[in-house]
Amino acid sequence: MSQQLRVILSTAKYNLIAFYRIFSPTSFALRFFLPIMTMATAWILYHVIFGSENLKETFSAYSSVDYLTFIIISQAVFVYMYACIFQLGRTFYWERMGGTIEPLFLSPVSRKIFMLGHLSYAIFNASIDFVIILIAGIIVFGGKIGYLNFYTAIIGFLLLIISLFGVGLVINGITLSLRDRTNTANILTSIFFIFSGTIAPVEMLPPWGQVIGSILPLTYALHIIRGSFTPSVSTSGFTIEIICLCFISFISLIVGIIFLNRIESTLKKHGELTVF
Repeated sequence: MSQQLRVILSTAKYNLIAFYRIFSPTSFALRFFLPIMTMATAWILYHVIFGSENLKETFSAYSSVDYLTFIIISQAVFVYMYACIFQLGRTFYWERMGGTIEPLFLSPVSRKIFMLGHLSYAIFNASIDFVIILIAGIIVFGGKIGYLNFYTAIIGFLLLIISLFGVGLVINGITLSLRDRTNTANILTSIFFIFSGTIAPVEMLPPWGQVIGSILPLTYALHIIRGSFTPSVSTSGFTIEIICLCFISFISLIVGIIFLNRIESTLKKHGELTVF
């Protein structure tokens, strides 16, 4: 086994052991508070306020799935975004807080390889949440999910994860320079939640909102992943989304690597790398 792979696996293993060693049922349940509340709100809007038939007629022009299924899939996929921002994005913040960032940066291991270990841990946790939210959405809220194009879904998830790694690198650079772990994460979460089509199709946003949505990787990933649950849609129907997501993933990786390297160099130059 190569050194890089050992670093990735050992980092992921360490994080999983540390996380589940202090496992709390209450904390675990709170992970689902936002998606459950969002799905419950959608259910009330769908069945009580607007009426399912009225909302279905309006919504069908923008999506291949009904409104409730749209929200359920969105909330399930959004946990990967949440994991990127709040787990992967705070990696170096917690290393600095724990006093281990200096030996980490002196080690011969690439910081990006180390981050891949944290990414693996974050994706593992997010996948558990994804399955639970999807099942809850089907059983409790009546989501209509009876088909899956596995190939299309895998493409969407893989490209999303690649782009999220780049986003995570950028967030680590911001948290290192600003020494902030809360405001940055909350602002980015709100931007992705509102403009990526998690609560309403991007096409229903005002023009300026659609512009913001068009540069977010989650927007295209949601289109692809939702489509994978639609029998009448094939992978070739998402050619444009796949190309756009590939381009955004490439740009986010390049920007993330350059930005984090620049922040690291600047902090080392001014002797502020370990200053909390």
